[in-house]
Amino acid sequence: MGAHLSRVQYRDANGVGHRALPDFFARFGDAFRLEMEAFVAACRGERPAPLTLNDATEATRIGQAITQSLRTSLPVSC
Repeated sequence: MGAHLSRVQYRDANGVGHRALPDFFARFGDAFRLEMEAFVAACRGERPAPLTLNDATEATRIGQAITQSLRTSLPVSC
């Protein structure tokens, strides 16, 4: 269903629309909670960390490429 609050659509002179969720946290609140629970469980040694050092390295590489692209307004090859 995406970011729609419901499946109800309306049509008027401006076109077709829908009520959207109010904000980012309303849309992804459950995901944030689950990530926090997984992090706390990993810190307590109750379960393994869901990500590896390679995952963190790749995320850093992507973040650096995004920053370079933003600063130069050019695409960056990875």
